[in-house]
Amino acid sequence: MKCGRYFERTPRSPDHTAPWGSACRGGYIVATDLAFQFETDTLQLRFSGTPATEPISNETFWLSLQTAFVAAAAEMLSIPTNDIAATYQNGPQDNAELIVYDRVPGGAGYVERIVKDLSGIFEAALRRTRDCRNPLCDPQGSCYACLRSYSNQFKWGQLSRGPIATWIAALLAGSSPGASPSTTLEAKFVDSSPVSTFRQ
Repeated sequence: MKCGRYFERTPRSPDHTAPWGSACRGGYIVATDLAFQFETDTLQLRFSGTPATEPISNETFWLSLQTAFVAAAAEMLSIPTNDIAATYQNGPQDNAELIVYDRVPGGAGYVERIVKDLSGIFEAALRRTRDCRNPLCDPQGSCYACLRSYSNQFKWGQLSRGPIATWIAALLAGSSPGASPSTTLEAKFVDSSPVSTFRQ
């Protein structure tokens, strides 16, 4: 309801008592999604072999990996984290892939710089997730020193640095523990491709 009161079922009458005690005549909040499409530089990162990535349905894994990669890239490039962004989607053969893009229409050259130092950025992401500066940070969670920020505050409960640190360490080593090296990382840089952003 517009007053902020929540009902599990739609009430028969719109008249009810607001959470602070006054009378409310009802009215419903209508959610609206806004979308904007612009062209910018993008980078598709696809992983195959070992270590295997989680399915795209594992939002905790992909959201944490996306956050760690963007934060590490911004650190390595010495730019604000809001100058680049990332998302994830289903790739070929149902393998999820990470999509990184410049948030500046037309591209600002950041993604191109990321391509040139992918290993360094993954190493920075490993340090961020494995060696968090906050001694009280739970490896199965996150904090402001590793993955949390004001912009992702509604996703804090889904950010987990420990599994990402383990996965990136295996990626950089070329194999998961006990497996033979067989990691394949495919990086595809696309100059000025369409990107859609959404705001709820």
